[in-house]
Amino acid sequence: MKYIDTFGQSLLVLGGLISVSAGIFINDTLWFFAVCQFFLGVWQVLSCVLILIWHTEKSSARRKYLLITIFYLLSLFAGGKLIPGSFPIPDIIRILYLTIPAWTLGAWYYIITLTGYFPKVKRGFLPHLSF
Repeated sequence: MKYIDTFGQSLLVLGGLISVSAGIFINDTLWFFAVCQFFLGVWQVLSCVLILIWHTEKSSARRKYLLITIFYLLSLFAGGKLIPGSFPIPDIIRILYLTIPAWTLGAWYYIITLTGYFPKVKRGFLPHLSF
């Protein structure tokens, strides 16, 4: 399960990075960035919920991630329900609010996934030599 989770997230993150990089030169690739963002978010929230259900120990970082993600999604919902024209928001602010927090949360959970599934083994200096 951990390899499928890590591989799926890696593909979506890589697809988003490639589409942004290609979007500098080709205008029609930014839709793929949005698709990768959406599916990465769905994948990570489902992964987080399933891991919290199955493995409740040592998951405080995942609980924090899920709580912050829920607040972010609620803020998107509340912002979408504002009466149009009552509080005009520039388009650039909307685009930045839709992308920067989402990809920050995505990068944070990707790091949580990597450090949770593949912990770093601490070794001393030149461990093969025993002095």
